[in-house]
Amino acid sequence: MLRKDKGKSIAGGEENVVEGSGPRHARSRGINASIRRDRGPGISIREGSSLPERDREVGSSGTYLDEREGSGPNPLLRTTSSVSGSGSRYDDDGPEDDDANADADAEEQPTVVTRGPDGRFTSSRPPRSVAPWLVQGPMDGGPDVGTVIPIFGAHVARYIWDGHDRRFLRCHTRASVCRLLSEWMEGFTADTATRIRQTGLSHLPSIMHDHLNFPLISAFVERWQPDTNTFHLPFGEMTIMLHDVYHILGIRVEGDIVAEDLSSDQYRTFAAELLQLTTEELQVKTQTAIYRNGGVHTDQIFDRYRTVETTKEVQVIGYMWVLLGNTLFTDKSGSRTHPSFLTELCVEHNLERLTRYSWGSATLAYLYRQLGHATRNGCDSIVGCLTLLQSWIYEYFPCFRPHQGVLTRDVPYARAGLWDVGMARKHQQRLVSFRTRLDQLGDHEVCWLPYGAFPALQVPRTAFTGFIRYRGIIEPYMPGRVVRQLGFIQEVPGDMIRPDDAHRPVSVKSYRVSFSAQMTTRMWNGFVPGAAFSLLLGGYTRVPPGGHTCAPDYLSWLRRVSHPIVAPNVEDDHGLP
Repeated sequence: MLRKDKGKSIAGGEENVVEGSGPRHARSRGINASIRRDRGPGISIREGSSLPERDREVGSSGTYLDEREGSGPNPLLRTTSSVSGSGSRYDDDGPEDDDANADADAEEQPTVVTRGPDGRFTSSRPPRSVAPWLVQGPMDGGPDVGTVIPIFGAHVARYIWDGHDRRFLRCHTRASVCRLLSEWMEGFTADTATRIRQTGLSHLPSIMHDHLNFPLISAFVERWQPDTNTFHLPFGEMTIMLHDVYHILGIRVEGDIVAEDLSSDQYRTFAAELLQLTTEELQVKTQTAIYRNGGVHTDQIFDRYRTVETTKEVQVIGYMWVLLGNTLFTDKSGSRTHPSFLTELCVEHNLERLTRYSWGSATLAYLYRQLGHATRNGCDSIVGCLTLLQSWIYEYFPCFRPHQGVLTRDVPYARAGLWDVGMARKHQQRLVSFRTRLDQLGDHEVCWLPYGAFPALQVPRTAFTGFIRYRGIIEPYMPGRVVRQLGFIQEVPGDMIRPDDAHRPVSVKSYRVSFSAQMTTRMWNGFVPGAAFSLLLGGYTRVPPGGHTCAPDYLSWLRRVSHPIVAPNVEDDHGLP
């Protein structure tokens, strides 16, 4: 039996002095004890242990500076100034997405104190291992290489392929608020109603879908890849483009980017003044608090802004505040509206100035980010303008339309109003059937040009290549990956726009991605169709009638870098729901 007592080892009654126990090692023992006191129980001591060398550069937080393989970044797409989506209060990570994996994602390795042959103690922390969700080699059901979708390991499609399943997502909508907005609009005088209509946004409450098809939207989310901001389908990539936003929602895609931001204190001050409250009254912490979790109770805005005492100017501000927060930028708060829109409504004191912003690109950037969140296996809901997403599916995929190939009425200015969307059954089997149908889908079943043969001529901004932005959210926009939606044969895409920093594990709470804010403005403002920051369509070949939609080497490339099939060996005995 061996035991240690005050630096000595006693075995069989014979006393042996342990190396490192003498006076000359008191300093080492003191350092060791000090480390234990500072670090607590998370320290382990190993004798004669060695530490693995760091084989990849990591950021200060321990996460990889970029989630990709291959060559270094394009210097044109990087600067030292960036905006992180995860740190933005406009990135809504609702409490329902809290996941046990969040702790695991952030888990630190304990400090290791090692005693060498000479008896001296040293302390160090082992480097983090390569993030398990990063593609390091061929993945079952996924890519062979991580050059395009390096974070596939944390994607819900990976878990589905491994035999797990995820229930359909809860799709947030504000249909009841939109009906109240329509009633409110009818109460305005003719002059005030005209001012609101001149913003180009007044029609939005009337085109938002009352019902959303949860299983169908969930099946498409399983195909979304946030690295490319595209849906990955058996025949290639597709995405929601700027001309889709223009035609479906009928809002501007040209104009200034929506980037202005105020502090939380400034937002509270504006909200208090408009609601005729003090900031203290606004933040009284009760179950029915007017201002909580960064948002104002929507019912309170309706009640206080529609009173007789409220001036017409303030009523208009309240109306547009609720409209923007409950149509284009819905979040998971349910009954609250974020005050971020007061930046444009109150600071500029000019309702007509709303027309100078590109609300279409802001809507798309916000939806891109929410789609990225929803692909994490730990997520159970999705927000954003889901009427845009659902209408986009109906426009391009006739097999999923609520009425097979039949438009319900004359084509309106905003095509979201085309679809007579009833209440869809929320059954898990419907999600499984949609998933299987997408696995079997061919490019001949897609309506590639639903708005006409030359979408880039109708909406030149759709050929823009660069970043789109909504306040703290910046997302890459890469039309070169989906030129079939512009009428051209798809070739293997060129270089991707990479993030400055990214950390996208299973947990939505830990999701972080940032891009250059300075470069975003430069690219957006510098766009010249066919010249600067633009897709050069003259270098592509138009799809001939009845001809192939992609180059001969495109599909083999796709199978190597993507996951064109989501569910392995699934038989669909129920048919399309």
